[in-house]
Amino acid sequence: MRKTKIILSITILVIIMASVVIIKNNSSKFKNDTLEKAIEDYYSKNLPENKGELKINTIKEIDDGYLALVEKNYGEGEPYSTLFLLNKEKEIVSMTSGNIPISPGFSVNSLEYNDSNIIFGTINDSKMNGINEVGRIGIDVSEIKLEFTDGEELTDKTIENRSYIMIVPKKDIKDILLYNSKNELQDRMSDYDWGNFINNVKLQGV
Repeated sequence: MRKTKIILSITILVIIMASVVIIKNNSSKFKNDTLEKAIEDYYSKNLPENKGELKINTIKEIDDGYLALVEKNYGEGEPYSTLFLLNKEKEIVSMTSGNIPISPGFSVNSLEYNDSNIIFGTINDSKMNGINEVGRIGIDVSEIKLEFTDGEELTDKTIENRSYIMIVPKKDIKDILLYNSKNELQDRMSDYDWGNFINNVKLQGV
C-alpha cells in the first residue's frame, strides 16, 4: 500500500512538472507570435512594397519591453537589419536600422538607450582572409566578448540565428572578439583597420 502511494505521488509530481513546462513553452510561443504579428503589421502598413521574407533573428526582453532584431530585404539596395523596440503590450514604439556584414565576419551597431548602450548586429559564416588576401575563411561563433577601455569585459553566449543583442554600460569599447564553442578566436574588431567599424545609430519613433 505504501509503495502504491509513493508511485502515485511520483506520477502526480511528474504530471505537474510536465504541465509547467508546457505552459511555459506555450507562453513563450504566444509572446513570440504576438511580437511577430506586430512586426508583420508594421511592414504591411508602412512598407507594403517590401515582399521579402520576414526573419526575426533574435528577441531580447528588457525592463520596459522587448527588442527584436529582424531582416526583411527584397533584393533592392544594400541589405540591412532592423531593430524594433516594443513595449510590454507588444506594440512597436520605435526602431532603427543596422549594418549587415559583407566583408568582415560580423557587424556592430550601437545606440544609446536610457542609462545604457544597446549593441546589436549579425554574424557571417565566413570572414575576409586578411585585408589584402583573396578568398574567405569560415567561422563558427557561439560567444561574443566586449572589452572596454577601462579593462572591464562582458561576454554574451545568447547568439541566435547568427544575431546578437547586448545591453552594456555607456563606456568606450576597446575591442570585440568572437569565439566558437571551443573558445577559439574566430574574428575580432581590431583586425579591421576601419575607424567607423561601430555603426552608431538612433531610435526613431513610428
